[in-house]
Amino acid sequence: MTEVPHLSVIIPCRDDAGPLARLLPQFSAEGGVEVIVVSDSDRHDEVTSLCASNGAQCVILNEPRGVRLRKGAELASAPNFWFLHADSEISDYAVRAIMQAFSSGNIGGYFRFRLLGPRSLRKRFIEYSVAQRCKFGGIPYGDQALFVTAAEYERAGGHEPLPLFDEFRLVRQLMRSDRFHLLPLSVGVNARRWEKKSFILHTLKNRLYSLAFTLGASPSRLARWYHKR
Repeated sequence: MTEVPHLSVIIPCRDDAGPLARLLPQFSAEGGVEVIVVSDSDRHDEVTSLCASNGAQCVILNEPRGVRLRKGAELASAPNFWFLHADSEISDYAVRAIMQAFSSGNIGGYFRFRLLGPRSLRKRFIEYSVAQRCKFGGIPYGDQALFVTAAEYERAGGHEPLPLFDEFRLVRQLMRSDRFHLLPLSVGVNARRWEKKSFILHTLKNRLYSLAFTLGASPSRLARWYHKR
């Protein structure tokens, strides 16, 4: 009899074959975990091959990230979801920590933000800023590896079909509960976006994009500016 998974890991992918090759093997020894990669990559063969060799399901869907995340959730068969970026670096204890959180009655949560690569004062400052933002009412974004029960995901409306800020309203809804918590583990975030530009300038621009979205700016227009940048 096929084992029913207790956790569905949903990974949106966009030309991330290299990072995905490092991430997927970490789930090979995890029992009760299914992995669903939803890719809009033009390198279909490489991504599909990686998924096949690591026991992951692969779906090719050339749509905005929010649509791909919703599709992954639709295909998931576990009662709990973990949304993870393809270029993330996770702890060996991450799955265990998530399941312990669910067992304790939490509806979901997120991880501490940590930039990968050599340590520096600038990276520590950005990590501290993200921690303070989340501590004082700001929302954790997708790069903090959000996890949630399938029931609460549906109740909160899921991801919006947007190219940016697709998790904004979902997380706002989840944060109304006192059972949505930060885990005492970090998830490594690729620092390439910060390293291409000034660390501080990139962070300030991200905050401006967030403010513009909150004030009603078009997500599609913001996405065009963001990726052009």
